[in-house]
Amino acid sequence: MRLALAASLALALGIASAAQAQVKLEIKDREGTLTTRSTAKAHQVLTIAGMDIETSSSIATTTTSSVGKPEADGTVRVKETISDVKANLALPGDMKVSFDSDKPDAKSDNADLQGLIDLWRSMKGVTFTVVVGPDHKVRDVEGNFDAIIAKAQGQFADAAKERLSKEAMKREAAEGRDVLPDKPVNKGDRWQRTRVLHIGAGQTLSLEMYYQYAGTVEKDGKMLDKIDSFAGGVTYAIDPNSPLPLKLLKSELKIESSMGSVLFDREKGEIMEVTSTTRITGPLTFSVNGQELPSKLDVTMETGSTVR
Repeated sequence: MRLALAASLALALGIASAAQAQVKLEIKDREGTLTTRSTAKAHQVLTIAGMDIETSSSIATTTTSSVGKPEADGTVRVKETISDVKANLALPGDMKVSFDSDKPDAKSDNADLQGLIDLWRSMKGVTFTVVVGPDHKVRDVEGNFDAIIAKAQGQFADAAKERLSKEAMKREAAEGRDVLPDKPVNKGDRWQRTRVLHIGAGQTLSLEMYYQYAGTVEKDGKMLDKIDSFAGGVTYAIDPNSPLPLKLLKSELKIESSMGSVLFDREKGEIMEVTSTTRITGPLTFSVNGQELPSKLDVTMETGSTVR
């Protein structure tokens, strides 16, 4: 009898301990201002018919977010202002361009690259508003994005439309919050999301992302909740209406390596840091004018953001 009682007590204590270990990770959208430094880098080698086409890019932005008071229905407006832009792009044929919004007079003899410089220049000082519902989910994004997109000319115009449209900005704002779990979690709990990257000319990379709660860690004297992340699968597609002369016949891309993390301040209800590095490799088969074109891709993408 005593043994059974002890076993029952131990089981009850274990259940209570597990329940206490559960944490709720939820953005609070508290009134105030914060500054975020974001970076995105990519290095790609696309091999077509034995010829390597190498490109690399990087962009870093500083954004100030001003969270307003909740409205009567619980809606919160977050005003975003881009205050700094630094970017680099290297294309085949030794074509390179750089931009620093602290030195905005950069110029290029190439009309397409000049259009890209003009686009980067126009981003500094841009403001838009993210409208968040009482459930802390993004409802809308308000801003004059067409004026920014119009700055991009030539071969970069379509990419600008894909990445800076209202729909794209809304999707990015929503995905930034969607890294958190939908319900309370214990250490080791895992959840999944699908991320669709629009990479220009109607091309997309769909990543199957996995997130796992890793408990708390100390950083700069404060305890933060940590979430580990990695991409487990990838799908490449080209829209039938893409301006590219290529048609995709077959894709065998895979995740070569992937790792990342999210640091969350539970007390403030703010995502403080996000990092991610993913390498994608594999063969592709395109068709041009009815002729098969065996190819392969090797691309590494690094992203990060830190609240200061």
